[in-house]
Amino acid sequence: MTNRFGLLLGVALIAMSGCSSSDETESSDPVGSGSAATESASPSTSAFCAVIDALPQDTSEDYVGSADHLADTESLLTVAPDAIVDDLGLFRDYLASGAIDSEADPESNVEENWPDDVREAVANIREQVGTDC
Repeated sequence: MTNRFGLLLGVALIAMSGCSSSDETESSDPVGSGSAATESASPSTSAFCAVIDALPQDTSEDYVGSADHLADTESLLTVAPDAIVDDLGLFRDYLASGAIDSEADPESNVEENWPDDVREAVANIREQVGTDC
């Protein structure tokens, strides 16, 4: 059984979510809620964290690489801190490429199967979300 990784997130989202090949359970609140970082954040960081908080926390494998996933990533990109704009752009481009097709290739939504640069971008997004939100 595979587990979903959160945006942080899991961009992340992810992240921006994807699947992990591990059977370990992810945190049920990967991006945090109401943290001190969000309460004292700049307006742009607050907007970014608000979009993160509004992302679906419990997604199916069909979400990864879907039009909804791409739209959520686009929403994040409009308010992302400068430090991760390039990473989110890379992830968005990967999603838009059609490389993730859960129906035709279920393994394509497993993060470990993604290109190294995409996995690094997702890790950077997670780190930023963990710091800011």
